[in-house]
Amino acid sequence: MAGAQELFYKITEIDNTTFTILILIAGIASMAIRNSLAMPGLIVIIMPLMLGLSMVANFAFVSFEFFQQNRIDQWVMGVIAAGTSGAIIGIALAALVGKLFDRKQTQTA
Repeated sequence: MAGAQELFYKITEIDNTTFTILILIAGIASMAIRNSLAMPGLIVIIMPLMLGLSMVANFAFVSFEFFQQNRIDQWVMGVIAAGTSGAIIGIALAALVGKLFDRKQTQTA
């Protein structure tokens, strides 16, 4: 259990500018898909999901040293890549859950 807590702490331990950029990317992606959802209120669940997945992707990029953190252009590229990949995975998960929910409703009808 201590290992999981330490991992969670490392994932959430990011600086304010990185966190702000990840929030902006998740917010823009949320606004883009809001109108295409069957229930637009689900965006309240999807945006934090995208933000969390973006934080996990950022942690993976930093841990595996895909981008150098000491150069500003590499840092920005890493944060944008993490935010984009988190948004894409979040949208895919939301679409998968929606598809499964729709399939369940059609089987019961």
